[in-house]
Amino acid sequence: MPRRLIALDDMCIKVNGLEYYVYTAVGVDWNQVLSMKVHSSRNMLATRLFIRGVLKYCDGKSSFAVDEAR
Repeated sequence: MPRRLIALDDMCIKVNGLEYYVYTAVGVDWNQVLSMKVHSSRNMLATRLFIRGVLKYCDGKSSFAVDEAR
């Protein structure tokens, strides 16, 4: 499905003293959750794998909206 804009975000949650990172992608046009994934670390590899997985649900070129977090 063509998607014009995809919003990406991640958040850190703590469970029993351990940190996990929840990555989320939302299709802005239809307000659909495209993908959610939990990783035990936040790094470039985890982010790249998540985005690559999100792109499987998109046709054509999509733009991404992200916050200004590091």
